[in-house]
Amino acid sequence: MAKILVIEDDLTIRTALLKMLSAENYEAIAAPEGQTGLSLAQGHRPDLILCDIMMPGCDGYEVLTQLQQNPATAGIPFIFLTAKADRQDIRQGMAMGADDYLTKPFTRQELMEAIATRLSKHASIIQPYIQEMKQAVDRLNQIAYRDPTTQLANRILFHHHLQEHLESADGLVALLLLKLNASMPDGTPLDGAMTESLAAATADRLREAISPEEAIARLNSNTFGVFQAVAHRRDAATLAQTLLSSLNEPCLIDNDTLQPQLCAGIALAPDNGATASEVMEHARQALQTAHRQPGRYQFYSLEVDAWNSQRIWVLQHIEQAIEQDELRLLYQPQVNLISGRIIGAEALIRWQHPDVGMVHPAQFLAVAEETDWIVKIGEWVLKTACASAVRWKEAGHPGMKLSINLSARQFRKLDLPKAIAQATAQTGFDPHLLVLDITEATLHENRGVDGKTMQQLQQLGVQLALDDFGTGYSSLYHLRQLPLDCVKIDRTFVADLGEDEDALSIAKAIVAIAQSLQTRAIAEGVETDAQLSLLRQIGCYAAQGNRFRPPLSASDLQQLLQTNPRL
Repeated sequence: MAKILVIEDDLTIRTALLKMLSAENYEAIAAPEGQTGLSLAQGHRPDLILCDIMMPGCDGYEVLTQLQQNPATAGIPFIFLTAKADRQDIRQGMAMGADDYLTKPFTRQELMEAIATRLSKHASIIQPYIQEMKQAVDRLNQIAYRDPTTQLANRILFHHHLQEHLESADGLVALLLLKLNASMPDGTPLDGAMTESLAAATADRLREAISPEEAIARLNSNTFGVFQAVAHRRDAATLAQTLLSSLNEPCLIDNDTLQPQLCAGIALAPDNGATASEVMEHARQALQTAHRQPGRYQFYSLEVDAWNSQRIWVLQHIEQAIEQDELRLLYQPQVNLISGRIIGAEALIRWQHPDVGMVHPAQFLAVAEETDWIVKIGEWVLKTACASAVRWKEAGHPGMKLSINLSARQFRKLDLPKAIAQATAQTGFDPHLLVLDITEATLHENRGVDGKTMQQLQQLGVQLALDDFGTGYSSLYHLRQLPLDCVKIDRTFVADLGEDEDALSIAKAIVAIAQSLQTRAIAEGVETDAQLSLLRQIGCYAAQGNRFRPPLSASDLQQLLQTNPRL
């Protein structure tokens, strides 16, 4: 059922149009003046707009102009309705981009023929594009979640499989990261084709040793991952020895006998972490020294006591940090990659301890996440960041979007709609400019309770930035239901741009999927001109990172906006 928006200030005409449209099985919505019509067009994305020209305030010409300036509404078929029958008026409307022009009074048949013609023409234009986009999304999903050479899961899909396994596991789970090194018989490095052939052979050997296949992945060009339930730590050691013995056997490729040299980093869940991200990071750290070990494997060896002592210290000092104003917010500019203009900023928390100095968020947020201190921190961040954004507006920079990171516990424990309503009311910040950075994992963990919260956030006008895109393995259908402002390309992919073709393919896929969701892609952690150039080439909308500016204090960002709003 096509949705039609009627923008008409005359109540009698508006009512009659709604009745006619409903009788013809159209879904009709209406606005009594132009500004409301613009809001409805942006919120509902109608299939066609009927708009009067002569209206108080924002007239029909202004409505059409503003719609065409917004990429999300520029393509909506637009028909002017007016009592003005002058040829010059008609030419003006058509020259501005209107699709048709009906002079009042018009008959029901004239109206319906005009609507049917415009809808049919629009459908004939966009249908091939929609079909092509669906096919492209299917292809890009394959690129985004599978290694093209081995057809094993890639880093994103493996993270998802591992997380699912950890959530259902009753005992120990061993994660092994396997790094593959090899050279030609004469000692020269492998070329690209030979590297891929060796990777395919290694994948086949892993399939023979590990079941099910979802427990295997190719994480990058020379690193594989496997996980398996084990009863004891020694079983993980036995697994590593067995795999390395098999994988390090000579391999015949294109008449050349290659001698693979693999090593393994091992982490155990839940001992070394409860989530896939934690366990993979600990296995990665172990892998860095595995090649030095006699058996070429290394367990993650950071003792639990070290973490506990850090945890105790944080718990002893976090209340003081909040009460004595030791927490700081820095803001990293987000830059439009076409215009170079600063369009927003992400708020990043730091802890300036009077004795220890700067405490990195990784050292205290994880501990705060275990307790309700994360809720108090979240409330403080909201109020502080909103107040800073209001000062930027007062200094002549309205429209700056403010991104704030949101953790899983904050999503569950913090009454978000209430906290946001209070923070914006107290500071005067427009909630339509607030963007909450939330990971797919957080959405997945809260999928049973997020419906009402999402509805309330939408009513406030708050939008979401989807962080760590891909690691939560959300369906596109579910993502389309969210008030998304943007999808973020994680810094781990950005860091490998120009060096790892998989990273570039994944970045392209994320940009394309963002476009299919009718939202934008923002890249994080941009450090070099080469990364920036590639992001522009693949159509990324915006980016942030030290290539533009590191995180700044609120006053320093305000000064930057005054002196150099384009980067």
